[in-house]
Amino acid sequence: MTIPSCLLFLGIGVLYLTRPWFEFDGRQIIVYAIFVPLRRTYSIEKPEDLEIIKNQAYLNKKNLGLNSIFVDSSDWQKFLALVKKMKENNYHLSSVSN
Repeated sequence: MTIPSCLLFLGIGVLYLTRPWFEFDGRQIIVYAIFVPLRRTYSIEKPEDLEIIKNQAYLNKKNLGLNSIFVDSSDWQKFLALVKKMKENNYHLSSVSN
């Protein structure tokens, strides 16, 4: 492996560790691109539309590309807990006042 390719992989790794990969607020999931300031927004109509299968997130049976491998383990556990809470109570998290 050449030095430039090693630096490229190192740079990609740093971006994965320092930039947010996705946000979840109970109504939508926003997935950010790593290299450019682009994002994809997925709206959640019903709590049962969002599924976690083998540590991957699916919305209406479509793989969102969110995988626990690329996310900090404590952040992934928080995400799973929020999804579970949303499904158990059958509501969007944003509709609950704290």
